[in-house]
Amino acid sequence: MSRIGRIAASLAVAGMVAVLPATGRAAVAYNGMTVLPDPEHAGVFEVLRYPMAGPIDYWCAAGDFVVNRMHKPQNTRIYIANGRAPSRLVRGRSAVTFTIVPYGDIAGLAGQDFGYSLSISKRGYNFLAGGGRGLCVQSRRRLMHWGF
Repeated sequence: MSRIGRIAASLAVAGMVAVLPATGRAAVAYNGMTVLPDPEHAGVFEVLRYPMAGPIDYWCAAGDFVVNRMHKPQNTRIYIANGRAPSRLVRGRSAVTFTIVPYGDIAGLAGQDFGYSLSISKRGYNFLAGGGRGLCVQSRRRLMHWGF
């Protein structure tokens, strides 16, 4: 990446940090993505969108948060509560909302066959926290390549 590209990426990250809530509850995952717990719903959290981030990046951040911040075992199942959409916690940002508690119809959706690809858009899609964490080295390398 060129020097100008790195500067632009650094400014983008600085701008993202500036819009985060000042509650001090945001966590930075191993791959650098920001994770915010939902203060109104136990076990629910958002992974904020980063430019160039794909499914492995979101699942890495979710798995890392569940194991290292929530102190849950690696076999904890993480569900998509809402696919990428406007964040409920940070105005002007988009996020994927995850939960470790299958609220409402999430448990029913979890039994569907979603195929072999990772999803960040299908409600009920689920993955083990350890599986998400297993994607972190690749995710971090990929996002660092893009300057994040």
